[in-house]
Amino acid sequence: MRRLLIVAVFVVGCSTSKLGKQADGSYLVATGQVLRPAGSLITFPGRPVDLCLGNDGRFVFAKEDNGLTVIDAAKKVVVQRLSSSGTSGHGLVALTNGEVWMGDAKSTLHCASMADGKWAWKRKIVLPKPKVGGEVYPNCLALQGERLWVAASRSNTLVCVDLATAKILQEIPVDIAPYGIAISCETAYVSCWGGPTPTEKDLKEPSSGVMVKVDDRGVVTGASVLKIDLRVGKVVERATVALQPMQVLLHPSGNVLVGHGNADHVTVLDPKSLKITATINTELDRRLPFGTMPNALAITADGKQIYVANGGTNSIAVVDWASKAVQGHIPCGWFPGALFLDRGNIWVANVKGVGMRERRNDGNYSVYDTTGLVQKISVPSKAELREQTKLAKEGAGMKFALNAIERGKAKKGKPVPERLGETSPIEHVVYILKENRTYDQVFGDMAKGDGDAELCIYGREVTPNMHALADEFVLLDNFYCNGVNSADGHSWAMEGAVTGYLEKSFGGFTRSYPYGGDDAINAAASGFIWDPILARGLSFSNFGEFDSATPDPKRTWQELYEESKGGTITTKFKKDMPHQRMRRYTDPDFPGWNMNIPDQVRADIFLSRLKGMTEMANFTIIYLPQDHTNGTGASTTTPRAHVADNDLAVGRIVDALSHSKWWPKMAIFVMEDDPQNGFDHVDGHRSPALVISPFIKRHTVSSNFYNQTSMLHTMLRILGCPAQTQFMAQSPLMSALFTETPDTRPYTHHLNLIPLDEMNKPKNQLSAFERKWAELSARQDLSKPDAIEDDTMNRILWHDAKGTAPYPEKFSGAHGRGLKNRGLIVEIAEDED
Repeated sequence: MRRLLIVAVFVVGCSTSKLGKQADGSYLVATGQVLRPAGSLITFPGRPVDLCLGNDGRFVFAKEDNGLTVIDAAKKVVVQRLSSSGTSGHGLVALTNGEVWMGDAKSTLHCASMADGKWAWKRKIVLPKPKVGGEVYPNCLALQGERLWVAASRSNTLVCVDLATAKILQEIPVDIAPYGIAISCETAYVSCWGGPTPTEKDLKEPSSGVMVKVDDRGVVTGASVLKIDLRVGKVVERATVALQPMQVLLHPSGNVLVGHGNADHVTVLDPKSLKITATINTELDRRLPFGTMPNALAITADGKQIYVANGGTNSIAVVDWASKAVQGHIPCGWFPGALFLDRGNIWVANVKGVGMRERRNDGNYSVYDTTGLVQKISVPSKAELREQTKLAKEGAGMKFALNAIERGKAKKGKPVPERLGETSPIEHVVYILKENRTYDQVFGDMAKGDGDAELCIYGREVTPNMHALADEFVLLDNFYCNGVNSADGHSWAMEGAVTGYLEKSFGGFTRSYPYGGDDAINAAASGFIWDPILARGLSFSNFGEFDSATPDPKRTWQELYEESKGGTITTKFKKDMPHQRMRRYTDPDFPGWNMNIPDQVRADIFLSRLKGMTEMANFTIIYLPQDHTNGTGASTTTPRAHVADNDLAVGRIVDALSHSKWWPKMAIFVMEDDPQNGFDHVDGHRSPALVISPFIKRHTVSSNFYNQTSMLHTMLRILGCPAQTQFMAQSPLMSALFTETPDTRPYTHHLNLIPLDEMNKPKNQLSAFERKWAELSARQDLSKPDAIEDDTMNRILWHDAKGTAPYPEKFSGAHGRGLKNRGLIVEIAEDED
């Protein structure tokens, strides 16, 4: 039998494709990767983080961020969903009596069982609260007869529960942040993300109430695997291993295997001594930088093969145990994070599924409404595995990533050098980070781009500088944020990667919400964007990123605004910045996150520094968060005044930089940290971004696909540094925006058209309709990023700008309508069957 094999190759480097489902059935996601998951596909709302087979083999259970999804294994359909208030990132086990146990995002174990043909929550067990306060965050669950062992992540203990009596039998102290457990007789092997408690001499930073050992970059160094004698409740061996040791499995040979969500390999340990006997590299290509993230494992009954879920490259590595060599890769959905084997099939849970494609009951799309994906894949033959490996590499953009790491000769290059080693005429890169807007919210009124004016709430009247800069330089109408909130948004924006620690935390950010470099365990092994810049001997300055600021003494927004009118800021700010290395390069007076500090204050401080500079740093970060807005609560400025404040700050800073002596050798990059659930007719990840330089092709529109990692990749290439991660390497450089003939005309900023001190109406002047939204706004927690209810805030902002006009349900959130398919090359080949 002859069949046609149709393979669509996504050309990242020159594509104008939009996110979403493509003509060939594949999915383009915000990282620029293309998903072509193998096997049978089962989709449902949520982010599945763990997976297990029921005792009788009839049902597959997926633990997802909102509860438990029950799948009919034979029919491959969802039959039921049991909701909970949130779940931890791991921990699901099926008992021989038919019960299924799961840990939530707080301190409770939940038991589900079937009665009268329906699954229901049956009972629960509450674990002892941790000494550091807050919740336990139970991760891995492992059975030992009638006893259930629990990795108590924030208690830093291994907890033993008697399932028959629901009593806590034992708590064994372990290293920081236990995650995975494997049990053999009376021995437990436990993976711990934070390693042992640091000593007095160690460099350390905080993680969820405790200190962990870090290197000079602020990346944790102390991950470990422990061997515990359960009879005496004592750690008897400890191995220091690579970062984020996740699932632990025992090989039939007795060896201990652990995958690392913050590294590119699987560790093999001797079960007696815990000495590392082998490392199995699971990358698609060994030449590539960090980003494979093998975080889950499955082993065949005979031990001859190991299957490894590579979260970063959306694939399963098939490993031959005898040679420890990868035989090939199976394409998966977005971030495979759990798997098991059953009768010649591989079951896989993909944390981000096929993207944020799940529609809410009211028709709204949201960046938080992930379409989870479970795959059932027949174990492939050698020939099938060869074809699947090809698809996995294409989907992960390996061709482009390999091109990105090629080195050229040391010579004068283009503004964005074609090869590493070539030099750019640009010597100063300025990186401005803003907060939480989508493209249509700001640029929807720009007719020359792919915008929807009906969805534009902060158009040219509110943001004259953003519009003028897009007009004078380049309008990017196909630019996307990789992430969805400030936790992963700042990770993407500052590291160009997000590891399994964060991807599996959306059921409840109980350990931490690390938007500000305030959890060393979260940091990617590759470090931060400034690390290779500093390593190359270049200079770096930071203004506000990774800081939460408080005026000292206390000042109101109005008082700070009045002070800014004089152009000289005398108020000092207390800084909350746990990241020690960043602190060394940070302006001590420039305030970071605080919605009660006008961006004019930030602009004033930066401009005063610029005026006094004799040398400018090669790389400068400036954080301007006020376009986040404060809602419509009483005694605060209006949302459009917040956005106008931010716009004026951007305009003033670009104006001053373009009039400085460094302008002829400068490039300025501007983007949002995340799109935060806003509305856009193409996709909720689509976001306003700017690239400003004498070397930019002026008065142009670019519909090339770019994202946050494209921008990071481009900044590093200009400064002569390699891409730190695979995500950066496979994301297209923004070279097409630049010209070798500079136009050094400076930019002159536009004055605000909206009063920056425009206040929300007092309650007694509001209509009933306005009062409803003002009251909802008053309930939002704006003391830190993303403590608000995002959909509510977006409705507040919409009705503030549009009055009683219907909220754009069908366009809000991660994905809207009007997805177009462009930039695909289709290759057709014949295959014999």
